[in-house]
Amino acid sequence: GHDLALFHATFQRIPVALDMGDFERVAESLERADELAQRLAQPHFVWLVKMCRTGLIIMRGDIAWAERASAEMLQMGTAIGRRLEATAFYAEQMGEIRRLQGRLGELRDRLRQKAPGPQLDPVHAVLRYLCELDDEAAGPLLDRILAERGLIPPENMAQRSALDNLAFAACRLRRHELIQPLYEALEPQAETFGISAVAHHCGHHY
Repeated sequence: GHDLALFHATFQRIPVALDMGDFERVAESLERADELAQRLAQPHFVWLVKMCRTGLIIMRGDIAWAERASAEMLQMGTAIGRRLEATAFYAEQMGEIRRLQGRLGELRDRLRQKAPGPQLDPVHAVLRYLCELDDEAAGPLLDRILAERGLIPPENMAQRSALDNLAFAACRLRRHELIQPLYEALEPQAETFGISAVAHHCGHHY
């Protein structure tokens, strides 16, 4: 029981370190969490640490390593019965990797296919990437999100990243009527760290 409590406590330090922009503390917490997960022999915990480590690698800009790590995360998640979540995380991480490589256009068709199912994308990453591509599917997707889920996301670990992506989309799509309410929702979090889907893959979502 002691190691289990330590694991959760260690994992909960990660969002705080991210908000401070302290990547070294994030890395140290992930190293400690991995040690505890291995000691507990809990594949789900090992996979969560792997997923978050991949997000940190993306933040640090080691794109070649990030691509390999994301593929390993997908394989590991599938092997332990978390295929749905692993596939969603992999898709978002690869979107960010391709964007940083200047190759986001390669994912256009896949992003368009995902657009009809925004309920599977709590941080609105697909919307953001379609906006990055100036794709005509972005506007209808934003309208669907507003109709089905409203503008302001629920207060949970995904909220900051979702707000960032909604604000980005509102600006790119020139939806001026959305700017003020999004600004008011983001203002209280102005001193916290957020970078779209990547931050939530390094702890914000858990």
